[in-house]
Amino acid sequence: MSKTTFVNGTMYDHGDAEVTIDGVAYALVKSITFKDKMEIGKARGTSAAVRGTTTGTYDADGDIEFYPGAAGEGGSIDLLAKLGNGWMKRKNIPIVVTRGKGDQPLRVDELVACRLLGRESSSSEGNEADTNKFGLFISKIIANGIDPIDA
Repeated sequence: MSKTTFVNGTMYDHGDAEVTIDGVAYALVKSITFKDKMEIGKARGTSAAVRGTTTGTYDADGDIEFYPGAAGEGGSIDLLAKLGNGWMKRKNIPIVVTRGKGDQPLRVDELVACRLLGRESSSSEGNEADTNKFGLFISKIIANGIDPIDA
């Protein structure tokens, strides 16, 4: 059985996160999701067993969902105003997710050279606030200082 000690007995939650996009912090981020993977090729030759693998190709993607907010509140309205016309064509947008509170050590994930791929707006009956969700192209994810492909 593993004995894990958590600082102050707590784990990070979304309220402990600060999301900055192109150097600006956004307070109305409802969620951010990102993932990366390495797709490798398998060389078998005439064998049923794998004899070797290729270096592979690295891919990362994700999405970010905002509450729109009003101007100056840190929502998607502010993001689009900052990026301006042609926002889907903007390249190399840095996104940094920093987590920590109190005495907890900071965890910093850098989403390198991103692009916003499109927007999905959502409004529905009930007590949920409207949202805007953006697909993300991510060149690389550096998770807490660790480069997955060291390149």
